[in-house]
Amino acid sequence: MYIFINSGNYTFKEVIKLTSKELLYLEDALGHENFMKSCSKKASSQLTDVALSQYMCDLEKKHTEIFDMFLNLL
Repeated sequence: MYIFINSGNYTFKEVIKLTSKELLYLEDALGHENFMKSCSKKASSQLTDVALSQYMCDLEKKHTEIFDMFLNLL
């Protein structure tokens, strides 16, 4: 995992090791976000109300962003 530390005009990239417990947490978080993405996508395709369908599409995009953020921690 990398962390970025900003100090004045400089940004430092530092590698840190994750514990097995932290890796399990990330695995769990990725699973939850993947589940939420699929639920949002399914709901969006089944809704007949355009506004609600669009809202569910937006939720799917948000959960995709969160999934990607967690994935980028590895």
